[in-house]
Amino acid sequence: KIAIYVSVALGGIGMVVMGAAHKIEIVIVFIILVGIAFGGFEIIAIVYTSELSGDHFRIKSNTTFNIAWSVTQVFTTTFFLIATTWRIVCIVLIGAPLIISLYVIKNYIFETPRFLYFDQRYQDAKEVLNKIAKMNRRPPINSRLLGEQGHEGEEGAIFFPKRQVPPEVQA
Repeated sequence: KIAIYVSVALGGIGMVVMGAAHKIEIVIVFIILVGIAFGGFEIIAIVYTSELSGDHFRIKSNTTFNIAWSVTQVFTTTFFLIATTWRIVCIVLIGAPLIISLYVIKNYIFETPRFLYFDQRYQDAKEVLNKIAKMNRRPPINSRLLGEQGHEGEEGAIFFPKRQVPPEVQA
């Protein structure tokens, strides 16, 4: 979550500064910064999406993410053709929405319960599961997590199975 937040913040702020800059040196520095931020964001978003998805939905969720990313590239190119200057595109169409999206990331994107579970932060994992349940209008989760203090191997406990890695990838 922190990596996504930092990548979006750097990208948004970088685009606004780049669009407002009047020296080519500043534009070049921020082109590099924004490139690093967006490259990091894309990889982090793919990993985050696959972490949230169950094994049978992983391919669908990553494919959907890549299609959305491609459509965004087409829209950005179209906006460049319509806009009177590249500065408008940088500030209004890319930078400002990224900065506004920081609110959404801060309040609605959580660490994945699977990550928290394998980090043995069971209470945090249950809190995230309950936030997700509340957002989906589902009842809160009152079960224990397998491995939680005093509940090892207890029947009725929730657990996150480790993913099976194909032998050809294990090398």
